[in-house]
Amino acid sequence: GSPPPVKQECTQEAYEKDQQRLELEKKALIIHADFNREYQRWVWAGGSLTLPANIEGYLADPFKVQVQSLLAYQKQKGWTVKGPEPKLTEMVVPNPHQDGSEVALKTCDDSRKSAMYYPDGTKFRDGRIRVAIRLLKRYPDGKLRLFYTDGELEDSCPFA
Repeated sequence: GSPPPVKQECTQEAYEKDQQRLELEKKALIIHADFNREYQRWVWAGGSLTLPANIEGYLADPFKVQVQSLLAYQKQKGWTVKGPEPKLTEMVVPNPHQDGSEVALKTCDDSRKSAMYYPDGTKFRDGRIRVAIRLLKRYPDGKLRLFYTDGELEDSCPFA
């Protein structure tokens, strides 16, 4: 047989701490989904030379600089995207506690039903699946922001 399970104390303090963590994770999922919706709207609109104000509030450096660079590069190249917006799936994963992160998310953007086009209308490339780890932490103004991402192209979403 197996050893008996380790008994854990369930104190009011432990319960409240757990509830605070769950609330923070729920907030992080909402922040990421809201950011992603606005970001995709700008990608489908052809990018932006400056970081749009409706995206800026969700971000902090270094991720903020990455997002601005991607949108500006797309705008400079004149690339457009057509087709349905990506399907987003996201989940909370164990926090690596990197650079003070408070919540870690694993995200999957599936944009295979869309494509990016050159300014002359010829196809640049088909949409892809990008899986990423996104980290969030609270800043001195009290806001929880996305500050780090690390992602790769995959053949499928690892979760649904």
